Amino acid sequence: MMLKRLSSWLPYLAVMMIGTCLYWPVMTGLFFLKNDAAVAYFPVRLQMSEAIHQGIIPFWSPYINYGYPLHADFSSGFWNPVVWLCISLFHYRFYTLHLEWMMYVWMGGWGMFRLGKALHFSDAVACAVATAYLGSGYWLGSAEWMNWISPLAWLPWLLALGLLLFRHQRLSHALWLAIVLWCYLSNAHPDQIIWLMYFTAISLLAGWIAYRKSWQQHIPNHAAARHLIKLLLIAALCTGLLLAGS
Repeated sequence: MMLKRLSSWLPYLAVMMIGTCLYWPVMTGLFFLKNDAAVAYFPVRLQMSEAIHQGIIPFWSPYINYGYPLHADFSSGFWNPVVWLCISLFHYRFYTLHLEWMMYVWMGGWGMFRLGKALHFSDAVACAVATAYLGSGYWLGSAEWMNWISPLAWLPWLLALGLLLFRHQRLSHALWLAIVLWCYLSNAHPDQIIWLMYFTAISLLAGWIAYRKSWQQHIPNHAAARHLIKLLLIAALCTGLLLAGS
């Protein structure tokens, strides 16, 4: 039993190693992230980290525009759980910025593997899909913009959980969907949020068409559809509560 559980984690370890090899210069600091990553995101995270280690919650920056509310700016990363993990565990440095960037890579690869398994792919095919996702030009083309990279890490998880919610209408799937959606929105560029709204509308319509007949075969009178709508509303409500502070 223990060996079986360990073997189930091997594909995730493989995806992590593949992502590390693909971006080895970033992981090791051979090449440093430049432009916006260095002059915009890094100074704010550095200040937040130093404030945290001094016992201060960094709602406010006195060094930007004679005072700037970090909690009111999504691009600051104030509401991003990955940022909080990095600034709390470490005194933020350039290597920590690279570690944060790599964490998005790993999360994106794991999410794409999970999506592949939700689509009933084999482990080998799911790993290949995850590798293709990590190796796409978007990661390098948008490497300097952390609030473009962060949503990319959570997008496959959103797709996987949305698919599971359509197939198996469980409260746990709805709650996890809310948490992942909060992670997506917590440091997303407005373009990413607007895109997600359009994509969500299209996905709901496509899911309704794809699963309507199977619902009617198992549960008549559209009870399954009503239950799905209820779970989606719960997910939306929980996401709104998580985002209330921002």
